[in-house]
Amino acid sequence: MGKDKKRRDSDTAIVGSTATTGGGATYASRKIKAKDKVAVDFDGTLTAYDNHDALPSPPPLDGAREFLEKLQDAGKHVIVFTHRPVDQVVEWLRDNGMLDLVPGGVTNIKPEASAYLDDRAVRFDGDYGEALKELTKKKRVRAWWQ
Repeated sequence: MGKDKKRRDSDTAIVGSTATTGGGATYASRKIKAKDKVAVDFDGTLTAYDNHDALPSPPPLDGAREFLEKLQDAGKHVIVFTHRPVDQVVEWLRDNGMLDLVPGGVTNIKPEASAYLDDRAVRFDGDYGEALKELTKKKRVRAWWQ
């Protein structure tokens, strides 16, 4: 395979045998640039957090669909990431009329993206001391909905 024809992981929307997608095949073939990809967490971000094992998953959070629509209008290509079984999340997105707003599909592998939206994230700004303080302080252990 020639140099230009060789597939690179960064050229695909979803990489890995444990990932699946709702629309990633089309997405991958368009070679979306990383700067245009936004990764959005599932539990606690698009839907209310539960114990991750409950089926069916809770309904969408108020404004979730509108948020995804606005990302799409801004030219962003959304990838949903989760530690749930990806087929369960794809089904939830389909059942809640949002699968078309997730052209990057669903993955349980950290995807390449320009930004990550997660209810439990801590931003690293180059200062390990501040990161340690954020990661270990008692109130940080709680997510926004707790």
